[in-house]
Amino acid sequence: MARGAGVAVDIQVKTVPDGEVVWAEHYDYPDGNDPGINLDIALRATSGLGRRYFERHRAKVSAPGYRLDPADLAFSGWDDIERRQTMQDVSRARARFEEALRSDPESVTALTGLTAALMSQRYGYAGEPMPKDVAESERVAAKAFNLAPNDASSLIGWANVQVFRGQPALALPLYEKAVQRAPSSANARLRYANGLLIVGRWKEVQPQIDEALRLGPRDARVVVSAYALASSTAFIAGDDEKAYALAQRAVAEGPTFGNSYGILASIDALHGRTAEAARNMAEHRRLMPYNSIERYVSNNPSGSDLFLAGRNRMIEGLRAAGMPER
Repeated sequence: MARGAGVAVDIQVKTVPDGEVVWAEHYDYPDGNDPGINLDIALRATSGLGRRYFERHRAKVSAPGYRLDPADLAFSGWDDIERRQTMQDVSRARARFEEALRSDPESVTALTGLTAALMSQRYGYAGEPMPKDVAESERVAAKAFNLAPNDASSLIGWANVQVFRGQPALALPLYEKAVQRAPSSANARLRYANGLLIVGRWKEVQPQIDEALRLGPRDARVVVSAYALASSTAFIAGDDEKAYALAQRAVAEGPTFGNSYGILASIDALHGRTAEAARNMAEHRRLMPYNSIERYVSNNPSGSDLFLAGRNRMIEGLRAAGMPER
């Protein structure tokens, strides 16, 4: 309906044929003549429906006596990945993807999911130790990418491989293509934003973060990752005060997201706040007990001169706050 010069839009999505409302949302636009309204609504609705699908799937497979088929296993694995907070969540997702692949070795959904689980273990953000076979994630990502080179998840997985190989310039167009293939994906926006930061195009990062927050305002992992990435961007740009405030916001949005505590500890140490640095590092170590300076470098092996300068300064603070070398 019209609202002044703008328009208010209410959406309901119902099942057929019983008419059950499975998702609803309200949007306000100040300019009712904006030609981009319909597309914007479509993207935000698609993103919101994706989250609702996982909720309905979760309820279905948790019913007493329900037996999961390979497709259920793959979707349940993705649900674990999307909501992951601990290494147990990631391990459970990996087991589900591997079981699904035993039934269908070329399932793109399961292969891209397994890639995401292996990459998560390799980054260690949920507290995982370094995998014994670090190249396994690259082998699975390559298989998924070869089978589905236009799938957004396979593009992101293969782009992550390039980052680990120290080739962010090759990763960036893959992230960008993932956004083009899945414009309603908040995660794709964040991965692209991180790629832009690594190659030194930091002024282009925030618009992608803002779009991710628009697409996934109720997705806790999207929100905390967005603020953590914004914090890292501010730090690399040399604004420690802004970086610290954004890291605090990330902690408020996701108290179990250990990376944010690491940022706080590093900035505290760099500014001589010894007690605060020790406290934040202790929390970081509790949530990410296997993190180290060596692993931080392996997760961020290369990039522009600006990015590497920021990385090295972050390492200086992490080291001063008490992060072990190995």
